[in-house]
Amino acid sequence: MYTGLMELAPQLIRPHIRGYESPIYAVMHLFGLSNACVNPILYGYLNENFRKEYRSIYRCVDKKKMLAFLAYSPTIRRVGTP
Repeated sequence: MYTGLMELAPQLIRPHIRGYESPIYAVMHLFGLSNACVNPILYGYLNENFRKEYRSIYRCVDKKKMLAFLAYSPTIRRVGTP
């Protein structure tokens, strides 16, 4: 958005933001990155079909076997162990 505005009308925008170009660009970039991170989670949570499929997959996992695997797996390093 920032880059697009600066390319379309720099003579109109530059006088109003003089000295703040870098912070404005950083904030706009942060908004874009956070949007890309949050969208899959948000849409997944709001999508009823996604929730149904996730629940069906989660029910298929034997919780006791998974906990045993995580507790005794030699490939998973536990906190506090060398």
